[in-house]
Amino acid sequence: MLIDKSVKEFIQEVNSASPTPGGGGVSALVGSLGSSLVAMYLHLSMNKKKYKEASNEVQEMIQRKMECLQQSIQEFLVCIDQDAEAFNTVISAYKLPKGTEEEKVIRNQAITQANEIAIRPPMQILEIGRSILVQLGDILPYGNANVVSDYAIGIILLEAAIQGAAYNIKINLSDSEEHQQIRKEVDVVLENASTLKNELLAESQKYL
Repeated sequence: MLIDKSVKEFIQEVNSASPTPGGGGVSALVGSLGSSLVAMYLHLSMNKKKYKEASNEVQEMIQRKMECLQQSIQEFLVCIDQDAEAFNTVISAYKLPKGTEEEKVIRNQAITQANEIAIRPPMQILEIGRSILVQLGDILPYGNANVVSDYAIGIILLEAAIQGAAYNIKINLSDSEEHQQIRKEVDVVLENASTLKNELLAESQKYL
């Protein structure tokens, strides 16, 4: 499995003629690193005075954010291999014979089905990134200002994962009405994620 490889091995796999891991898997990895950096920010904040003096309600809120971050890390990691498996399905479909009309029909159907499968992992990456990013605005006042740069970089990486996922969704979309609707929905997520990223980075600048 790709997630069992070392960092060096994974990079070597990306830097090769192999189509996987590609942009989808890398986007998932970037997302997991983004969540991990924000989680590190919280780890290094929870033994500080601001956190300890916060109300029970605030402490519980931060604990919930930490749990969500940990869950998102694992979900992103699962998507790395799922994306590779889905892309391999597309490759297999394109390799089907097309010598006769019947073979062409079978091949085209297989390609259509494979593209539908290939959309699923990046859609998951997009949703994981979106759902965690929207939760990270209210933790800054209680965080460790000495590591706010790690928080900011985590936000940047999460938004980058969303962007990467969007590209991998769109490359597999057809001109069908259903897929055009998906394209519009993806664009809305992209716009909202970009706006939120900028807002969170602007807020984090206050602690630098």
